[in-house]
Amino acid sequence: MATGVVLIMPKTHKAMMTVQNLSTLPTGKVYRLWAVTNGKKFDCGKFNANEKGQVIKEMPLDDIIAKTSMLVVTIEPTESVDQPTGIVS
Repeated sequence: MATGVVLIMPKTHKAMMTVQNLSTLPTGKVYRLWAVTNGKKFDCGKFNANEKGQVIKEMPLDDIIAKTSMLVVTIEPTESVDQPTGIVS
């Protein structure tokens, strides 16, 4: 089971995400982070796990991440998508 943490650092205007126990994805697929606010999902970026199933990713701290009520991860096609198409984890 994958688990992760997003650390909000308001003084530096950054967020740091760490995730572990992710599966390696096939070519053409990526993990995508979504912020859920008032029932709407906002794309916060794509990422892949290393060979150990880990992710460490620094992101700019924008209003969406800073004010979200929930973050979710889905498996998506490499190309950009407006809304999640994969299963929410």
